[in-house]
Amino acid sequence: MTAKTDGVETAQAEQPSLGRVRAQGARVGRDARTLAADLDAAVEDLGQLARSQLRKRPYTTLAAAGGVGWVLGGGVPDRLARLLLDQGYRLAVTMVVSHLAATILDGGSER
Repeated sequence: MTAKTDGVETAQAEQPSLGRVRAQGARVGRDARTLAADLDAAVEDLGQLARSQLRKRPYTTLAAAGGVGWVLGGGVPDRLARLLLDQGYRLAVTMVVSHLAATILDGGSER
């Protein structure tokens, strides 16, 4: 069904889909804030775990930290690092797109 306003046809059926898109955008925003809070909690937990492991196994923890530092400091060849980052990026994009597609195809229903 269309309505004419000043000679321009406007599809009235588009209005509910605009509301659905806005609702989905709001839900994505809430999910992003939840993700940020969860990441903060995970970082805090990781810090507590590292401190705990440092007290229990100081040499093992220092060796692990040295390995991570070596990797982050450029110990891994550039081509291998680029390959790993590219694959991680592709995986992340694929997961986000499939989640968004599933959300849109489900009609925006809550999980």
